Amino acid sequence: MPHFNPVPVSNKKFVFDDFILNMDGSLLRSEKKVNIPPKEYAVLVILLEAAGEIVSKNTLLDQVWGDAEVNEESLTRCIYALRRILSEDKEHRYIETLYGQGYRFNRPVVVVSPPAPQPTTHTLAILPFQMQDQVQSESLHYSIVKGLSQYAPFGLSVLPVTITKNCRSVKDILELMDQLRPDYYISGQMIPDGNDNIVQIEIVRVKGYHLLHQESIKLIEHQPASLLQNKIANLLLRCIPGLRWDTKQISELNSIDSTMVYLRGKHELNQYTPYSLQQALKLLTQCVNMSPNSIAPYCALAECYLSMAQMGIFDKQNAMIKAKEHAIKATELDHNNPQALGLLGLINTIHSEYIVGSLLFKQANLLSPISADIKYYYGWNLFMAGQLEEALQTINECLKLDPTRAAAGITKLWITYYHTGIDDAIRLGDELRSQHLQDNP
Repeated sequence: MPHFNPVPVSNKKFVFDDFILNMDGSLLRSEKKVNIPPKEYAVLVILLEAAGEIVSKNTLLDQVWGDAEVNEESLTRCIYALRRILSEDKEHRYIETLYGQGYRFNRPVVVVSPPAPQPTTHTLAILPFQMQDQVQSESLHYSIVKGLSQYAPFGLSVLPVTITKNCRSVKDILELMDQLRPDYYISGQMIPDGNDNIVQIEIVRVKGYHLLHQESIKLIEHQPASLLQNKIANLLLRCIPGLRWDTKQISELNSIDSTMVYLRGKHELNQYTPYSLQQALKLLTQCVNMSPNSIAPYCALAECYLSMAQMGIFDKQNAMIKAKEHAIKATELDHNNPQALGLLGLINTIHSEYIVGSLLFKQANLLSPISADIKYYYGWNLFMAGQLEEALQTINECLKLDPTRAAAGITKLWITYYHTGIDDAIRLGDELRSQHLQDNP
């Protein structure tokens, strides 16, 4: 296996706390250069690329040292040196050792990457679904067109609703295809199935009117339209050659300025005080405007609205609407983003949609089994569902991954109060205030 070669292949940067790691081998801290040897640099890049996932010792040894005869002691010394370079202390633990498994980078990281070149465009017409309820058909048509139009950066051009909304008969379809000549079209028919519905989807290549795929999708009552859109997006990936959702790109911010605004917003969000949440709302809203095609600000903004509602400093009904809007926007950018799915799961549980919430959390946990964000949302979800013992266990798992997460600590306090009583809650409150919640009222 070849050595890791830290040659700059892009202008990508990794930003965490006050560090910036460039792909040219340089590390900056507060705009001052920090010396980092090649081996330590290579290990750090691999850990940052893993985005919080565990990287095994064998993987690091193979990718950094290649075929050289080395043992685990070389890697241990390298990790030790890297921790010193990053000035690790009890309050700032960057690299976590998981005995018998490997290492993981456990601080928030933002990737800054310039916009990628535009890919080849595939034009898609989405026809109104055949349904008994005309109003529901129009609403679903609008939602799917709006959702799939978010994939424009990846080469999917969707015809607008105003052009396709009246295209229902065979004659209308043929005229539309002849006049506008899209590459593909999607049609659908909804068939009632008890309390649920079955949507029969067809994806057709216009040239030769070749049927590429047929599929029946079951819709659960009150399920968000974005979930149907996500399933259709996955079908398009399988059917249209050359179409790729580069979800890594949309998880990245496009400038250092937007990254710094995002990190300041996340810092205020994590402080979890009435004042800090109001500051987070301003900063994260600004970040969304600066980087409208990046997922992270939408997820953080959704969490901010939920936190403000929980703290009683924002109207609950409006906060739920805003949080859901931003979480759905994140899933439109990446339908498999675990943080966005977890947020939607929590929002559905708050609205007593327990089945949908459970399904969304199941998917989020499968996609990201070791995530402080998902653990926190799921613990909050279990608390809302009245599963106190499971909620406490999950929040403890979150705090193990991120001991400084104030919101998780306060959630644990509430769970303890309801689960074992006020005396235990008071003891826990004193303990938390002496550790990470000194500034929290």
